Amino acid sequence: MRGAVGERLWTLFTGRCRAAIGASLRQADSADRVAGGLAIGVFFAASPFVGLQALLAIGVATLVGANRLAAVAGTLASTPVTAPLIYLAAFAIGTFAAGPAAPLPAEALPALLLEMERFAASLWHLDLAGAHHHLVSVVSMPVLYVPLMRLMLGAAILGALAALVTYPVARRVLAIHQEAASSNPNPASAAGPSSAVKRA
Repeated sequence: MRGAVGERLWTLFTGRCRAAIGASLRQADSADRVAGGLAIGVFFAASPFVGLQALLAIGVATLVGANRLAAVAGTLASTPVTAPLIYLAAFAIGTFAAGPAAPLPAEALPALLLEMERFAASLWHLDLAGAHHHLVSVVSMPVLYVPLMRLMLGAAILGALAALVTYPVARRVLAIHQEAASSNPNPASAAGPSSAVKRA
């Protein structure tokens, strides 16, 4: 039963990912704005602020005049599959940039492992409120201050590099896509969903 629920949630999640990315490509907006939104979203996808990534991307996209829907699509680079790899890479980069940290004190490990176990159990039982409570307990532990700072530093560096790569690539792809669409206009699609979200 639990496996079926997880499969349904994963299908729903991946379906929304495909829909958001497809919608960003169909935007009747400039390639600069859409590519900028994607780059902003990719930057925040590397951040450890799980649950706030899309909101932060929308806020920054609004401030700089980028496409908000594309920004949300960019945050979808962080998925349950890719997030652990992103955070491992971010921590490694942050540790390399800031230098190695002292190991965690042995007396703090039992409490840390217990909270992490409770967090994982809450996720397994789809208890989001309990998972949030245990995640906050883990993050607020003083012994994790230095590792978290390295994670955030590495995430900022990794996100910036990913955004710098995403913007020119996405801008080029979108420009080609828009040129092809303008040279082969389709009256039926002109009245479709893309015309209703011209400047998201």
